[in-house]
Amino acid sequence: MNDGLFGPEISDWRQKFELVRDAIYKDVTRRGGVISGEHGIGLAKKGYLAANLSRTHVSLFRSIKKALDPDGILNPGKIFDL
Repeated sequence: MNDGLFGPEISDWRQKFELVRDAIYKDVTRRGGVISGEHGIGLAKKGYLAANLSRTHVSLFRSIKKALDPDGILNPGKIFDL
């Protein structure tokens, strides 16, 4: 092991990672699962929220966020873009 690596670095790992993550999230949704897990949505999954929930759900979540955080100061941009 060298500097935390287990083998040679894969030059295009970021592109491969994005493809694999996208495929996993699509499969989860297709099987009726959700992407949120135990840790919520956050920055990594917010782009997949609309694909995993209905417009009604997303609208309801936005309304709750606005009611509890009218000034948008709690984790701004974490789930919804400002």
